[in-house]
Amino acid sequence: MQVAAWRGPFRVSVSVSGHEVSAKDFDLEVQTGVADWDFAWQSFDSELPAGDVQLTLTKHEQKNCVGYVRQVDCLLLTNDLELKPDHISFGPQTFLRVTLGNGFERPVYLHLFADHYRDPWYGHHSIGNAGLRNEMTIPADEMLNNGEQSPWSNISHLVYQDSGIALNVSLRHSYHEKAPRLLAKLEFGRPRTSKVDAIEVIKTFDIEARPNGAVVIVPPNLNSPAHIVNLKRDRDFANETGRLADAFVWPKIGKRSSRIPFLVSASIGGYELPVEAAVEAREQRTLENFGFNEDYKRTLQGLWMMKNNSYCSPDVDGMRDRVKVSSQATRIESVHRGLITFRQTTASEIETSLPLDANDWVKIYYN
Repeated sequence: MQVAAWRGPFRVSVSVSGHEVSAKDFDLEVQTGVADWDFAWQSFDSELPAGDVQLTLTKHEQKNCVGYVRQVDCLLLTNDLELKPDHISFGPQTFLRVTLGNGFERPVYLHLFADHYRDPWYGHHSIGNAGLRNEMTIPADEMLNNGEQSPWSNISHLVYQDSGIALNVSLRHSYHEKAPRLLAKLEFGRPRTSKVDAIEVIKTFDIEARPNGAVVIVPPNLNSPAHIVNLKRDRDFANETGRLADAFVWPKIGKRSSRIPFLVSASIGGYELPVEAAVEAREQRTLENFGFNEDYKRTLQGLWMMKNNSYCSPDVDGMRDRVKVSSQATRIESVHRGLITFRQTTASEIETSLPLDANDWVKIYYN
């Protein structure tokens, strides 16, 4: 691994019957064109005799280095001088298969926006009936129809095998047009043998999400129980955190702020990607334990106002008016019933034209 700030030189030697026939010292200098915290390929040529040979890795001049470098991920022995090495194909392989649900009026594809946690940080990918494409969309003849299943797609180069990945998934007719909902089965698997001739299903997510969107956290590989247990989707994380919050004994002292709102801004969902209403509702209930006012999406820009351009002279009346204006609802939308007619009686009370129950999830939009 290369980090420009530190060197971790080491020596690779080739020996036959105890005698060194060739060797080279690596990572003596920074390699150009290689990003920090990424693995770099270096090589040397060696004439090898028939029979057994021994490869030995040793510290350069027996000197120690910082723990971030001198990490050797892969040694490749080849007689193909044109080969462009890639360690991904030699490491643990991860596969993904998609089965589309029913009820879609037009063909769709699964769009994947990938957060890799390190450089290169992000990427757009798509899956259709021909498998994975490293593109934002797919050709029309590769779209999925109702009940259709994609082939297994090797997503190992997305996972990076060292960092894992956050997959923001959605069904789309085109990159700029999402389907009304996400209804699909996502299966994650690994090869049963080293030949990748059969895939073993490790975990399945049956997702029905409205709005159309979900986030799946994929570990570096699926070869160990410790990694498999970390293969989860947004609902899993929301429910786990919610159970902790529900079991916690929250403080009873004090009261919720009423004159000056105590607001919080939180990110629930993916990258500009909404998630299903049940996930958002569970996260909202967890957040409400902290005693913030109203919805987590509401923010007041420039709440602090002052007189004579002095922070020591707060404009209290101006701030009250700013809060009052920001408390005016402009639209109420039910996930199940669409727009709802309403009347705002006070800054904190709203009367709706339809009765609401505990199973309904409503969004209130403010100006």
